[in-house]
Amino acid sequence: MDHGVPAVAADQVLGIFAAARAGEFAEADPALAELLGREPAGLRDVLRDALRERTSAG
Repeated sequence: MDHGVPAVAADQVLGIFAAARAGEFAEADPALAELLGREPAGLRDVLRDALRERTSAG
């Protein structure tokens, strides 16, 4: 009997983790800001804002 996630999914998650550790997501291409029409938000800012909204809504 198999347990856990399918090997394909585990490989994808591992690949994303390895890329993040290698700094491949450290900088956004300037084209992203142009496409969005604003500067992209960092994960830290997104999480902070989400937690703020959750705390003030409760």
